[in-house]
Amino acid sequence: MRDIVVYYLQMGYEVIELKSVAGGSIFILISLLILFPVWGFARSYPSYDEKASNPFIYRARMVDIAPVVDGVLDDPAWKEAEEGILGWNATEDKPWKESQDFKGKFKAVWKGGMLYIALTFEDDRVEIASVDLSKRDSVEIYIDMDRYARKSHANRYTVPFGESKPFDNIDRLYSVWSNDGTAFEASFTLDRLPTLGAVVGFDICYNDVDGDNRKQIRWTDDRLNYSQKPMLGDLVFEGMSSRINRKISTTWGRIKSLY
Repeated sequence: MRDIVVYYLQMGYEVIELKSVAGGSIFILISLLILFPVWGFARSYPSYDEKASNPFIYRARMVDIAPVVDGVLDDPAWKEAEEGILGWNATEDKPWKESQDFKGKFKAVWKGGMLYIALTFEDDRVEIASVDLSKRDSVEIYIDMDRYARKSHANRYTVPFGESKPFDNIDRLYSVWSNDGTAFEASFTLDRLPTLGAVVGFDICYNDVDGDNRKQIRWTDDRLNYSQKPMLGDLVFEGMSSRINRKISTTWGRIKSLY
């Protein structure tokens, strides 16, 4: 009988011994898998996926040669990258019409533990002279490695025009503005090395300051305003493009590193 009890313990059962009236022993087998079906499968995610129908998904492609962050968007890495549009007027809660005084597009790629972001824009008036950094035009980037966090100061990186570092959370992001004021290029150090298919929370905005008139134009819209506090869009880490494009990127990366 002892050997039988040991066998069932090894098979994942709990064995309970009960004494009978006659003095003998009765063994009851209870499957631990039935009692504890969730052991080993605990998740830190919400009980339901708030972002299951997220309309904002950006696919960042992995590159063989990372772009040189110099404000000049001529690296081959940017040519094949997916293009996103800043199309929401967050100030007035309505779609942004490109015929107005600002147009903005962005791209993102990654290599190793770095995420690279490029933004091109057309603005009829760029505020760059103010000593008060909060009164300059700026790029605002949100990145959350855990994906489900709400927008907050903890995952926000605001870079005023002409500056290389954000004035909030200065440790992870380095950027360069183009000389003509129409492009922004940045590198972001991720918390951990991403895997293919990994998803992080992401959003990007442009703060357009025209005198006393301020507007924020961003990628996501108010469909992500769950529980009255906006969530972020999703950025998915995808694999490399074709071998031909990788060879071109490698050659260009070597050339550009010489100057």
